[in-house]
Amino acid sequence: MLVFTLCGCASVRSKIPFIPGGLRFVSALLPPYDGLRAKIIVPDFEIKTSRVTKEIGADFRKIMIAALSDSDRFLIVAHQEPAVAKEAIEITPKPADKTKDLQAQEPKNNADLVINVVVSDFEPQAAGGSGGIGGGGGSNRGIFGGLLGASLTKPHLDLDIRISDAVTLGPVASTRVMGQSTDAQKAIQICIVEATRFISRSIPGGYYKYREHGKKKT
Repeated sequence: MLVFTLCGCASVRSKIPFIPGGLRFVSALLPPYDGLRAKIIVPDFEIKTSRVTKEIGADFRKIMIAALSDSDRFLIVAHQEPAVAKEAIEITPKPADKTKDLQAQEPKNNADLVINVVVSDFEPQAAGGSGGIGGGGGSNRGIFGGLLGASLTKPHLDLDIRISDAVTLGPVASTRVMGQSTDAQKAIQICIVEATRFISRSIPGGYYKYREHGKKKT
């Protein structure tokens, strides 16, 4: 279980509100699923707001990975092994061992899809409250304020999601998801649920080909 420290807004640059309940909220809000899984990797989140430190971004990533795993739709690859160029292998192979060498160099546990996430905005408290996090006149507030009006006063988290094929690097799907509530924890929860929904619905069926323990369907 992931545990995150509940804290006051004044220390939000080094802490993050925790999500209680073992993250079972995801499976409770998604349709039941007991089928094949897609193998994915979730790299470190890119941060594009001064309100989120590297540490907070890492915590958001942990919550996202736990939610994706909890949905029972994905196998999460922790580390993507770089594929060795076959051209380099084939320069001076031993004729009898060529096939064996090629098989030995093929990554055995690589993901089929890469889920890139950008933290585009995060407001941990209602605008104008105590603590002074984010101020009242930042550039992000000016841009989003014109689009969302008074709703921006609520705590919110915005994530840009991009799904790509891990081999071709071609785009599969992309969107922006937003979680907003009167409570920072709830805003994060909503955003993560919406991100998980988008990812699970946007991945083509052909990528769902693995059983629970990583074995390919035969």
